[in-house]
Amino acid sequence: MNENHYIHPTNSAVSWLIELLCNSAAIKKIRRAVFSSLPFLKMKSEVKGVVYVNWLVDTHMAARFVPNNISLIDINGKTLLSVLTYQHGNFRPSIFNFIYFVFPSPFQSNWRFYASSLNDAATSNTVLFIKNIMSSTLFTISTRLFSDAMQTHLSNEFTHAVENNQTNTLITQGSGSSPDFMCNTQFSDDFKIPSELSEYFGGDKQAIKYLCLQDFAFSEGEDFNGVCKAEIKLPIDTSQIIPLSITAFESDWLNAITKEAKPFAFFVPSVQFEVLNEQLV
Repeated sequence: MNENHYIHPTNSAVSWLIELLCNSAAIKKIRRAVFSSLPFLKMKSEVKGVVYVNWLVDTHMAARFVPNNISLIDINGKTLLSVLTYQHGNFRPSIFNFIYFVFPSPFQSNWRFYASSLNDAATSNTVLFIKNIMSSTLFTISTRLFSDAMQTHLSNEFTHAVENNQTNTLITQGSGSSPDFMCNTQFSDDFKIPSELSEYFGGDKQAIKYLCLQDFAFSEGEDFNGVCKAEIKLPIDTSQIIPLSITAFESDWLNAITKEAKPFAFFVPSVQFEVLNEQLV
């Protein structure tokens, strides 16, 4: 079930207009009709400070987020949930790389499960987006209007800092539709990967690669009956990944899914991120 109807985080004179734009099925249909015959506008960003927070959760807790035609990876009755939080580096259409410096670098947090099949056909290196949160009103509206994969929510407050071998992230929802999230970590020497996950993939390194290296992302349609499939490029150098120890964590939204599951985390210093294509399937 799609749970990404947009609600603005603050009550202001323009809140109703932003909500009208972000939730407009008519505008999205017009955009699809106009751009369907044109080449996809690829996007690019030099992402930095990526914090992965991950859980093995009971599969039935994920069921309400999963379209009927998508299956998730099943690890002894559990499935993987990840929250990635990072700062973009001049997030822009690739055709404007020559003036990349004029584009802003908002924070983003991407919440996903890991898909194993679509329409009973096996998939690999594929995630299912369930939430996307950004710190920028402009990018929130833009992604809502021009992307079917990015059903973005605007946070009330969004901070994400990496300094002195520590990371500190805070996302508040205000009165809006953004979920809440607070996580502080410190650099560590040991990956705290659950043993059943490590055993399933044949080692910690293999588990990390599965979590990091994706080529595709699914999103359930909000205004259409179907799934958007985005092709992405995320060439993470897994040898540069740093394990993290979680020192503080709180999220009312996530606690309803994760229950007693213990999170584990790691840090990716930087990666060049690209969105190569989107299509409805």
